[in-house]
Formats: sequence, structure tokens, C-alpha cells
Amino acid sequence: MVAGSPTRSIASKLRFRAQQHGDEAQAVVRWITGELADIAEAAIRDAAVVLCNAKRAVGAASGPRKGRLQQAINHLDTMVGRTARVVAQFYLGSSIWDRRPLVGG
Repeated sequence: MVAGSPTRSIASKLRFRAQQHGDEAQAVVRWITGELADIAEAAIRDAAVVLCNAKRAVGAASGPRKGRLQQAINHLDTMVGRTARVVAQFYLGSSIWDRRPLVGG
């Protein structure tokens, strides 16, 4: 999935949102945030497939390559977990800004 065109679309809608007032603006922001959550969910699904294949490949790797692969798996796994947490917060109606920062876990 190419994120460029949805990103441009979202940026355009954010500019539109800046021109709106009150409840209508909040509805637009909620809608845009929902689109971002949908994109994030698709990325999580894609990353899960990559993680599965990478974990299988660790067994066949050796030496420095195995270490780099394991490190990449750990980083991707961390990002998937953080992304899933933000998406869940959106669907539960909580604000991600009311939570502790994602830095460090």
C-alpha cells in the first residue's frame, strides 16, 4: 500500500478542517482519524506477515546476519505493538494525548 496519496488526501482534509467551525470540524477530524486508523490496521496486518516470515528465516540465518535479522524483528514487533495500541485507543474513544508517551515502551 502506498501511503502517499492517502496522506495528501488527509492533508487536504485537514486544511479544509481548519476552515470549518465547531461540531462539524470535530466530525471531520474524527473521520480523518478513522481513515488513519484504517491505514494503520492495514499496516499491522502486513507487518504480521513480514514478522512471521522473518521469524522463520532466523532459523536459517547465522552469524551477524542472524543478529541483524533478530534486531529488525524486535524493532518491527515493537512498532506493531505501539501502532496497535494507538489504534485501540482510537476505537475505544480515548485520546492518545491523555496517555503517557509511547517513547520507551
